[in-house]
Amino acid sequence: MSKYYTSQFVWKNIDEKRAVRYLCFFDLSSKKYAVQNAEFFYLPINSQRLLEADVNGIELFIDTSPLERCDWFDDLLEAVEDHDLIF
Repeated sequence: MSKYYTSQFVWKNIDEKRAVRYLCFFDLSSKKYAVQNAEFFYLPINSQRLLEADVNGIELFIDTSPLERCDWFDDLLEAVEDHDLIF
């Protein structure tokens, strides 16, 4: 696996007032997917909460390589479902 990744968010509605946002990575070398972390949001959402979630994702990425932190999968949905099982 490489040191180069693309990232994307995957969203899931929990109910009419809550949602979860998964920060997912795609390894450009291995072509595999991983979920680094999930952030939960509750209505009403303020800009401070969104900033905290973004900072947390960046700090986790810098602190520990996704290669060490994450389990990797061929399919994005499989990575998300595995993350849900573990956490």
